[in-house]
Amino acid sequence: MKGFVSPAKLDTSNIGGWPIYYKIPMWVLLVVAMFALAKSALFKEREDSIAANEAKIASLEKSFADIFQKTVDLQQYQVRANELWNILEGLLKYLPESDQAPELIKEVNQSALNSSIAITKFSPAAEVKSESYTINPFILVTKTRFENFATFAEALTKLDRIMNIVNFDLNVAPQEDQNFIDEKNMIDVSAQLQTYVYDSEMIEGLRKEVMQSTKNMKKNVK
Repeated sequence: MKGFVSPAKLDTSNIGGWPIYYKIPMWVLLVVAMFALAKSALFKEREDSIAANEAKIASLEKSFADIFQKTVDLQQYQVRANELWNILEGLLKYLPESDQAPELIKEVNQSALNSSIAITKFSPAAEVKSESYTINPFILVTKTRFENFATFAEALTKLDRIMNIVNFDLNVAPQEDQNFIDEKNMIDVSAQLQTYVYDSEMIEGLRKEVMQSTKNMKKNVK
């Protein structure tokens, strides 16, 4: 071809002087290369942006999951706490407060009277204190028929407050100690009765502590 310049004769230091049939492919290659570089840079920027967004989304999802779990745990805690308080209040109905103990003693004496038991001795013993309640023991001494004492023991179980019979000793009463000849099968009874007096101030303090703990959990959720 006339005027055709061999590629070997092209002046690489003067690309502008190349024939048009060399410039066009060169421009095409240059544009393609520039487009490829621009596309690569754009994709890299988008990939970085997507990766950053995905990391942010994952972090938000984790934060939401943590908050949701804390909320669920708090709700479960509150439900369980309410259940336990209801159980506790139900049980406390069977334990007298300190100012209710004298009334309970009257009920015990009345139960003995109703069971045809003449109490020889019924006196308080040393209290046994624990963290949340106090054991109030009473020494009981009497002489009665076995069936009367059984009726008395059953009557104690029906009292509104707990009164247990512990450490009891039953012995057949000597014949010479009986007041009436026709009274037979008499027994000497020596026993200890126990009731459990709870500390209302301690219970109220415990309630406030649980309420404060619930408030703190709510703050942590927020």
